[in-house]
Amino acid sequence: MGGGPLVVFVTVGSTQFDALVKAVLSPPLIAQLRTACRRRGVQARLIVQYGQSALQMPLGASAASLHDTPCMRAVGGDVDLYLFAYTRAFSAFLRDAHLVVAHAGTCVAAQTGLTAGAGTILETLRTDPPPRLLVVPNTSLMDNHQRELADALRGAYLEEGDTDALGDALERVLAAHYKRFPPSDPGLFLAVVRETLAEAEARPAPLAAKVMSAFT
Repeated sequence: MGGGPLVVFVTVGSTQFDALVKAVLSPPLIAQLRTACRRRGVQARLIVQYGQSALQMPLGASAASLHDTPCMRAVGGDVDLYLFAYTRAFSAFLRDAHLVVAHAGTCVAAQTGLTAGAGTILETLRTDPPPRLLVVPNTSLMDNHQRELADALRGAYLEEGDTDALGDALERVLAAHYKRFPPSDPGLFLAVVRETLAEAEARPAPLAAKVMSAFT
């Protein structure tokens, strides 16, 4: 951190995740974040990308800008809060962050079948240097692929939490040590694609055709 603020970036992508946004902005969570920062002798910068989530702007919030992204800013003691719905500078916010709190829900891309939550997880882990990552499942949107991804990476590369005990999860992720995620391997990706296609071909024709269409 080098004496600068501890930057926490919360992102829900294009989805609606009211419970996460509400939990992040709750007085108990803000108090836990403030305490964690005071132990480290730094201030906190909390950046919340709230997508379609319901949000009540804090009193006294004023217009500001981060990475050319219009946002609202509110300062409360030693917590500097920024709020915006969407940004074109997502990677820049990841590079700034010491901790990313990301949703795990589903928003399936038509051509690739990759979910938005899974894409956020992988992009965060491959950021250089990688921020710590806390994944919070959005159970109303969750699918099996994302649950499997989060379970496979939990403990070694990221932490998983829930909206009811977000402060405790934040403390765990700040105190833990994680492995460096391996760089992208095109050969491994192709192997996964081949395996997926082979499995699809063994299933009923409509599913196989759907998978094949993504690569034609």
